[in-house]
Amino acid sequence: MNKERESLHIRINLDAPVNGLIRRLRHANDNLRFGLACDVGSVEDVSAPSMTGITYAIGGAEIRDLDRLRTGFRSWVIASALRDSIEALLLYLDEVRKVSVLLSYGPTVDLTSDEWNATLVRGQKQFHRLGLRRKLDALKQIDESLQSEYEEEIATINRARNCLVHRFGAVTDEDTDGTDRLTVRWRKNEIVAEIDGTPTPIGPGFVAKDVTPLYLHQNVPVSKEFSIGETILLSADEFGELSWTVIVFAVHFREKVETFGLSRGVVPREVG
Repeated sequence: MNKERESLHIRINLDAPVNGLIRRLRHANDNLRFGLACDVGSVEDVSAPSMTGITYAIGGAEIRDLDRLRTGFRSWVIASALRDSIEALLLYLDEVRKVSVLLSYGPTVDLTSDEWNATLVRGQKQFHRLGLRRKLDALKQIDESLQSEYEEEIATINRARNCLVHRFGAVTDEDTDGTDRLTVRWRKNEIVAEIDGTPTPIGPGFVAKDVTPLYLHQNVPVSKEFSIGETILLSADEFGELSWTVIVFAVHFREKVETFGLSRGVVPREVG
């Protein structure tokens, strides 16, 4: 006896994963800026007696070196924010994989329940466990077009994240790319003024004389090098630029997913 097939209408919102990523990145940026703005005036400020009368001195060492504590705290704040940002990106790629698999079937997804579970349930769980590089490779296996020109920047940001999380930000040979240093690359936007015919990046405090042409240059390549033994430290502005790079990557990937869907005959529905 033939079983009657059940149909399921699937609506895909390509903007939702990007918006979710932006919300998580904003949270990481807010926490980082707050953390970097915090300071303590003395060792006593961080060595106050416990309200319960029991103090857990892990390792048995008292806090003595305030400068070392400040540097370590700054590194910890950056590591925490960068870890959260990469985790947000990994969750975004999970959504990209789910959408891309559905689009790969074209306008009509004809799957048995077993096939659905294997591809979109168990397959999704397996993908979720992958690291950044393996996720990007797995997406290319769905279709070669599912990649971004900003992957190299994302890879170096992830290397910095690994160093901060696993080695307290102290660069070792494990973090380098065949050289004696770790190079972190990202993109930024900058305002440029034409001064005496020469384009010059400007910042706060710039005073324009007469009529000074101003331009916005977007996605300008930036890099910062850290030698072996050096500790990775980033300013709040630099971290904001790293976050911008992650967003640019995600928006570019969204365009690739939409183009992939069109190639499979999935036409976007007009809103209105």
